[in-house]
Amino acid sequence: MSAPSADPYANRSLVSESTQQSLVLCRAILSNPSTDAATRVICLGKIVSHLDSLPNVRAFDATSKGRSIYRKQNIPSSENSPKPSLDRPSESRTTELPCGLMQILLDRALVLKDLALAYRQIGNAQSSACSLDRVVSLLESLIHAAPQSSNARTTAQSALLDALNDWASIEQSLGRSAKAEKIRTRASKAASGLEIQKQCT
Repeated sequence: MSAPSADPYANRSLVSESTQQSLVLCRAILSNPSTDAATRVICLGKIVSHLDSLPNVRAFDATSKGRSIYRKQNIPSSENSPKPSLDRPSESRTTELPCGLMQILLDRALVLKDLALAYRQIGNAQSSACSLDRVVSLLESLIHAAPQSSNARTTAQSALLDALNDWASIEQSLGRSAKAEKIRTRASKAASGLEIQKQCT
């Protein structure tokens, strides 16, 4: 049995050949300095859509959605189970993730973060805010699932802090000061958690 490819997008159990080819094309367009902002929005959106549609990603999202609902309601997912914590990832979740899926999940969140920036560049602040809302949700789910000392977790924590700050800034520009302040509070907590994580490593 051959070893899995280091490139998760070349792993056919995760990404089909046709999807990989489409992703390569979109990234080639994005890497072209002459690509305008509107085209960047289209290409970034296509990449996110492709990654959203991957079966393993959809399965992860289905599980994460249930956990996030309980987290928002501040109640445990079952009568005898503890409330989920972003600082204590579930071992059962992390051991079930196929090789390479963690990187794909992280890539998706980061591409969506780039999409939020692209929306802002074309003057669509509302779509930028909505995209960052989802970025935060995706990164929180990823942090919850990632092994404690993994590079993916560290990268996701830093990206989460950036996304929260960007989101707060956009909400403020849209005149939603109360919401912006709540997001800044979340950013402050995320920054504290990241600092503690650095001290422990």
